[in-house]
Amino acid sequence: MISAIWHGFYPGFFIFFLGAGLLDYQAKLAGEALSPLVENKVPSWIVYVVCWAWCYIGCGYFCSAFVLLSFENSHIVYSSMYYVFHLALLFAIVVSLALMPAKKKK
Repeated sequence: MISAIWHGFYPGFFIFFLGAGLLDYQAKLAGEALSPLVENKVPSWIVYVVCWAWCYIGCGYFCSAFVLLSFENSHIVYSSMYYVFHLALLFAIVVSLALMPAKKKK
């Protein structure tokens, strides 16, 4: 809270943290849904590299809003990229939810 008061309440901060939160949510879902599917089929280092790249690409993409601060400037940047990572992230969430194993009843 002190940091928000010190730095100000800019829309770019909220866009960044919302995007980072969705990225974290998707990573949790993918860990539960995709890990059983690739566990013994793909080497663990490949899974690690793909997850690392996905995270850093996503953070870099959403970080532009953090730097630009305003909603208008963020919209200009994201629309120039056709909101590609926003759409990829939403698609990844939907796929992860669809592949989620059924809960076992006790």
